[in-house]
Amino acid sequence: MKASILIAESAQDAASWLREELRSWGLLVRSANSVDQLRTSVSTEPTDIVLLDTALSPDGWPELLDELHQVRHALAIVVASASPDVRTAVEAMRRGAFDYVQKPYDLSELQVILNRAVGLAKMHRELEALRRGQVKCAGLLGVSPAMAQVFAVVEKIARSPYTTVLITGESGTGKELVARAIHNASEGVSGPFVAISCTAFQETLLESELFGHERGAFTDARERKLGLFEVADGGTLFLDEIGDMDLKVQGKLLRALEEKAIRRVGGTQAIRINVRVIAATNRDLEHLVREGRFREDLYYRLRVVPIHLPPLRERVEDIPLLANEFLREFATQFGKAMQGFTPQAMEVLTSYPWPGNVRELRNVIERIVLLEECQWIDVPNLPRELLAHTGHASPREPLPGPLSDQALWRLPYREAKGRIIEDFERRYLIGLLHAHQGNVTRAAAAAGIPRGSLQRLLRKHGLRSETFRRDGNR
Repeated sequence: MKASILIAESAQDAASWLREELRSWGLLVRSANSVDQLRTSVSTEPTDIVLLDTALSPDGWPELLDELHQVRHALAIVVASASPDVRTAVEAMRRGAFDYVQKPYDLSELQVILNRAVGLAKMHRELEALRRGQVKCAGLLGVSPAMAQVFAVVEKIARSPYTTVLITGESGTGKELVARAIHNASEGVSGPFVAISCTAFQETLLESELFGHERGAFTDARERKLGLFEVADGGTLFLDEIGDMDLKVQGKLLRALEEKAIRRVGGTQAIRINVRVIAATNRDLEHLVREGRFREDLYYRLRVVPIHLPPLRERVEDIPLLANEFLREFATQFGKAMQGFTPQAMEVLTSYPWPGNVRELRNVIERIVLLEECQWIDVPNLPRELLAHTGHASPREPLPGPLSDQALWRLPYREAKGRIIEDFERRYLIGLLHAHQGNVTRAAAAAGIPRGSLQRLLRKHGLRSETFRRDGNR
């Protein structure tokens, strides 16, 4: 599907010429020559990109940007202006414009900008398609075959409210979310979801937490206490990190599961319970059984229905969906107007192995939204550890040093000269863009070269002005 662009241009001759040019680039092109036409077109017809001439509304174009973004959240707006005023470009980016371009248009520069906008539009369409076809279950998100299988098992388990479940997977894969999804989907469940980590308590304390105790059962037992089995009666008891449970408590847990009854510490009366027990671990329980550190009979009693959650690196197709969901969550929480990720940033996210899994991804997105001030999250907005692992350079990093004399004289004269010139050009451009916060017009004026020439140099060295602009606006 072709990307759709709307040319908002008051001069109809200019709009007609530009319309034909952009169509030759493979875009679906419409035009609007008034603010009313622009509003109507954006709100009623599919639109990915708007090329907005500030002359369409000389005094009100900044507010118009805000209005258009409210109408269509993922709209990429490129602001065009015949005025070389730096304040126009700064205000455009502050208002969330995708980019800024000066008129008369440099077609090569415009094509680079629109190609990036098209890539962004494509990514948003794919995400929307995923979102429409995804399975979403109590906070769980995924479109990968592995997660579809998990969702199918959750749906089947929900028909049997007291069947025990064992969830395995690396730390951070979302085992508690799956447990909550099972609880929420279970039929006829009236009790609460109660969770406890088996690593958080010593043996005697864990026993008391699970089964309760009678007054006087031990020194500090000044009154009767209900255990979590009783608290969760009619609902779900989630035992996280079951592999760390002491063998004595394992035996008492097995008896409770077999008899569907418990006895409080220091008590003699059997108390009937109706609780679904869901256990989870990131450890290899079969290995622990062989070592004698986990009861084999309890292992098989818990493993009536096993669910394995794959690590995030094995379901890469879920990363864009999760990242955008977390972005929306934290943008709302922190009052940020972040729209999404550039294709380049998403490429980094999907290339990183995520050793901390979904929890690490969520924490990274929270950190970005909290600390960064940008509309579109780009490569320079990502944490250094992601960039270092995926081999992406960042303009925040120290500039690379020049070739040493020893390295130079090993090269042929022409190659050594070319390397020195390239090194100088790149270092000069990075410093220039840093100094002028990515504003190409101002940088070209300071360098004393035509704006088009500066753009060609940036393309030659793979540098993109907007990454420095966002970096400079922090």
